[in-house]
Amino acid sequence: MASDELHAQVDHGPPRSIWLLPFAQQGHINPLMQLGKALALRGMHVTVLLPKNTASSSPAMDIPPLSVIGVDDELPPERSRGSNIRDSIESMRNMQAPVADLLARYCHRVSFIIYDAFMSWAVSVASEHSIPSSCFLTTGATTCTIMYQMPSLIQRGILPFRADDNAPLHTIEVQGIDGAPVLTSQDFPMGMTLSATNFLFQLVVRISESLHNASSILVNTVEELELEAIAALRAHTPIYPVGPLLLLPGQASRLPINYWPEDDQCLPWLDAQAPRTVLFVSFGSVASVSLSQFQDLALGLEASGQPFLWVVRPDSINAPLQEALPDGFLDRTKNKGLIISWGPQLLILSHPSIGGFMTHGGWNSLTENIATGSVPMICWPHVAEQRVNRFLVTSVWKIGLRLHHNEDGSVSKGEIARAVRELFNGQQSTDLRNKSEEVSDIAKKAIAEGGSSHTNFEKLCNLLCA
Repeated sequence: MASDELHAQVDHGPPRSIWLLPFAQQGHINPLMQLGKALALRGMHVTVLLPKNTASSSPAMDIPPLSVIGVDDELPPERSRGSNIRDSIESMRNMQAPVADLLARYCHRVSFIIYDAFMSWAVSVASEHSIPSSCFLTTGATTCTIMYQMPSLIQRGILPFRADDNAPLHTIEVQGIDGAPVLTSQDFPMGMTLSATNFLFQLVVRISESLHNASSILVNTVEELELEAIAALRAHTPIYPVGPLLLLPGQASRLPINYWPEDDQCLPWLDAQAPRTVLFVSFGSVASVSLSQFQDLALGLEASGQPFLWVVRPDSINAPLQEALPDGFLDRTKNKGLIISWGPQLLILSHPSIGGFMTHGGWNSLTENIATGSVPMICWPHVAEQRVNRFLVTSVWKIGLRLHHNEDGSVSKGEIARAVRELFNGQQSTDLRNKSEEVSDIAKKAIAEGGSSHTNFEKLCNLLCA
């Protein structure tokens, strides 16, 4: 979108609007879009600022009064899918100048800015024009309090865990993080486990600064599920736990933004399966595995004997699917499994035939599962804060299993098969199902009228309208 077109779009928009500024990844955009829709349904004018390549295909363009403005992040379309964190960081940096230009010209039309914590420059740009703002974090409150206390962890000499990224990450027990359980170094967000010079470590430093500079923090979580972490954060700044955001504007069947077309062919296939028998396998919009690990995953799924629906993103393996799969795999599993390139995750998770979810443990996937079918999970963390989420799922809420990793970090096909069998038919399977249903009930009560998330959303609306 050319500059004059962009300004014309703002010129003809609502007289006063709440601006949402997400980070350029699908898992960051969708929660803010869900929040925006909930605010719009309350009669507020909401404008979402997206990278122009994403905005041009956004279905939210057709949901008044939610409007979307495409901002030039200077990235070509092939670098705009958000799977590469470096591309997303470059997009974030490149958006600063055009967003600042928009605010300089139209600050009188902006009543409030809600910005992703990754957009670390947003609070200063907003304050330059005396626009009130709030920081939004796509993770849970436990991760939020860990990152909030990163300066203290550095000062205490706990971080960084290693001086060199090539050095092994030794298992160290870390206590004294206010609001967080006792964790080992293996359970920390990935960026915090790297050397101080690594760009991901520095990214978390900037996120921590965003949290400290925020006048308030919004978190996509349920208060009852993270009581200690939320209390710890409230001691420093106002915090609004308003999750699951998926349910805030009402039950949704589709996510607002998908970088890949949703393949609905899986739905009739799921219809033909017995209730609670299918394992859904999906590692989100960013995570990927090596070719050898991909093949071990395939063989592990086959060996488990459990029906499976497996999402294999087009960019998640460095080879054509037919060549990447083990020889004969598709023939041997044709009556047991289905592979799709991308799927309607909300419809899949809520389908009665789904009985388990093998996930990377991304916060969106966890909350989407809890808000829909709420089936037991196998957590296989890859990046970001997913190891913290695994700890919550397996050790705190007890609604999932963790995989045992080899010394090189890989997971064997035998371990994959073992975990799948345990999830569906093992000694823990009944307890896992019962606990998953309990956690789902807590989340749904929180979002209902009078619940904690509903009450916090009302408080947020009062703040936005002040």
